[in-house]
Amino acid sequence: MQRIHWVPAEGMRHATLDAAETSSPNAVRVDTLCGHRLAAQDDGLAWFWQTCAPCLRAAHRFLAAPRSQQSG
Repeated sequence: MQRIHWVPAEGMRHATLDAAETSSPNAVRVDTLCGHRLAAQDDGLAWFWQTCAPCLRAAHRFLAAPRSQQSG
């Protein structure tokens, strides 16, 4: 089963199905649920950023879907 991960990128917290390690000094690019490919970043305060509304809606839809639809 895929899991949703929340990553800070471009001033907001975004949802992704990619497993991203944001503590790395090198930004990892992830595909977000709002349809963008962004460089995940963490400056220590990034988790206080606002949540991306389209990602939040997509995460709710993903979690409400039957597990058989979540595999890919």
